[in-house]
Amino acid sequence: MASWRRDLRPPSSLPTLCHFYNELSITVYPVITVVEKENGAACGPSADLRRIIVNRGACGAGIPTGGIVTVTLPEAQHCRYSAVRIYLFSVDLTEFETRTPAADRTVPDGATWNPPLCPNNACWTGTAAAQYPVDAAAQLFEHTMISQNPATGSAFPNPNNPNGIPYADYSTWNVGVGFTWKVFTLDLRYSDTNLSKGDCNAFTSDPTAGGIPGVGPALTAINGGPASSWCGASFIAKLSADLTLGSLK
Repeated sequence: MASWRRDLRPPSSLPTLCHFYNELSITVYPVITVVEKENGAACGPSADLRRIIVNRGACGAGIPTGGIVTVTLPEAQHCRYSAVRIYLFSVDLTEFETRTPAADRTVPDGATWNPPLCPNNACWTGTAAAQYPVDAAAQLFEHTMISQNPATGSAFPNPNNPNGIPYADYSTWNVGVGFTWKVFTLDLRYSDTNLSKGDCNAFTSDPTAGGIPGVGPALTAINGGPASSWCGASFIAKLSADLTLGSLK
């Protein structure tokens, strides 16, 4: 399975790091993406997407089996702290994008980052006008992170605000397989995380959080300390049909 972990550091030791480790028998192609206007004035006012294309060793390489990549998120604009989506593709990303609408494709922005985003400058940044197709068969994993004020539920202007709950380092993993026949796609997926039930409540503000049989209250600094069942092992089966005119010909 492929896993990733995010380290959120105090202001004096920015930047933030994302760690990717591929235990699968195939190469994976991670993409970190944000919507400008959803991540504060420092990021930008538009609905455009900013993306980091993650590779190990060279551009376009993805992360091979057993590969580890640590991505240093840019300090210049804090665009990747508030609402972040992580995609893990199980197909060559370059080839995949040639088969998607032009608005979904990543356009390189030519930016040079210091420090580099990852070793050998294998990671690069770009923009896109639209998200990748929702739950595309090649999409292996996605994750959204929100940095919130526990008192109000609103996002902190500074994602590393010392008055907030310290962000926990944790790993999450997701493995799945998709089967396509004519216009139908069956997606079978398993996911899990080592984030505790208490921290899960702290970072999701689960309004239904409470004692979980066999787990207990799991003390945290938010909502009185109950545990949340929103994070943990899950199995998802999804059947979808492509009913666009092109698929029905």
